[in-house]
Amino acid sequence: MDSMTEFHCDACGYDFPYDEMHFNAYPFGTDLCKGCKVLLMSIRSWENKTGEALSFRPNAFKEFWGTIDTRKCEYCGISEREFELVDMRAIGRRRLSDLGIDRKDSNKPYDFCEMTNIVICCFQCNRIKSNFFTYGEMRVIGRAIGQVWLIRSSIFNARARLKRILQGQQE
Repeated sequence: MDSMTEFHCDACGYDFPYDEMHFNAYPFGTDLCKGCKVLLMSIRSWENKTGEALSFRPNAFKEFWGTIDTRKCEYCGISEREFELVDMRAIGRRRLSDLGIDRKDSNKPYDFCEMTNIVICCFQCNRIKSNFFTYGEMRVIGRAIGQVWLIRSSIFNARARLKRILQGQQE
């Protein structure tokens, strides 16, 4: 696929490269950029849980969300591009290589206008933090998780190099 080809997000109306898109995004059934999918899933989850409607400013969220090259987990520091280095797998429909949104204070609503109670985080850190750890506690735990990712990426890269070497000898 041509890396310069851009695809249209049906929610925000912007065009994005292939690796920034979810096509026929579950459960919405439409083409969404990663930022809009995360935003819409978070809003839907909060509204289903509380019955409260959330408002947001799309341009402020787009700036907060950034690009695939700048996005990383607030807690462990892994970026979307680094997920392939730690050999992450999908669980059901949830791609573990996508970053999502977490509330710093789980007792307060998502804040998509001022962006003061939300952070970008990976699926693993979000599950670990849950409503059990505070934002500050999770920052400490996240640094340890980040160290594990570094070790795993080194092991995964070494395995991949060894596999390439062995395949070269068999030819």
